[in-house]
Amino acid sequence: MTTEAILENQTAVVTGAGSGIGKGISIKYLHSGAKLVPVDIDKNRLASLTEEATKLGLDKSRILPVVGDVCDFNFARTLMDDTIKNFGKLDILVNNAGGSLGFAGKSLVETDKSQWDATINLNLYGVLNCMRFALPYMIRQRYGRIINLGSTTGMGDSVDGGGKIAIYAACKAAVIALTKAVAREVAEYGINVNCVSPGVVRTRVFERFPKEELDSIVEKTPLGRVGEPEDIANICLFLASKSSEWLTGQNICASGGLVMH
Repeated sequence: MTTEAILENQTAVVTGAGSGIGKGISIKYLHSGAKLVPVDIDKNRLASLTEEATKLGLDKSRILPVVGDVCDFNFARTLMDDTIKNFGKLDILVNNAGGSLGFAGKSLVETDKSQWDATINLNLYGVLNCMRFALPYMIRQRYGRIINLGSTTGMGDSVDGGGKIAIYAACKAAVIALTKAVAREVAEYGINVNCVSPGVVRTRVFERFPKEELDSIVEKTPLGRVGEPEDIANICLFLASKSSEWLTGQNICASGGLVMH
């Protein structure tokens, strides 16, 4: 089977698909033959993704862009229902939407409950909502691949110098634990649930790092560079494929060797 056909006849939902890692995963899946439901809260980013896919010669009929907020319980329900209505099945869910919402660099005592709630809603409830409504379809067809995006911060490691991302780190730790727990629940149905925890990757957040800090990170990284969205997309392609059938309940740390446990 060629790389282009790895996900042929598979339908994938990718959240936070409009930029960065989510966009990289989306393009990779399309190149690999999947039908794609890219989800983002920003309609302009989604439009940019579709435009880029078209320029690459990818079949636009295989793309169903959906604008919405995965923090909304009812939106997640509608998202999965619409995926089934349009493509007939749901094989792959990538829970990529997340972020520190600009609170990175603030200590716990410098933040308040409204900031905690926003961070928890996006990074944890967004994952819970999508899994809750994707799983019934996967259970009925007795097949599925769920890939959650964690972070090295959720593993107790901080690569940004001082940390100060307590709530975000707690959410990502919860995502890793959730991945393992749900993997046990659904293994009997042929559903694999895994997590990918990136280190520093060249995304919009990347621009926030001072040059000296980035140079220090690169110097400490055994593979000698920061990550690219395609590095994470390649791992997510394997996890979405049938070749990963013997792998479930795992957290894959993708940090170029910076974090080794």
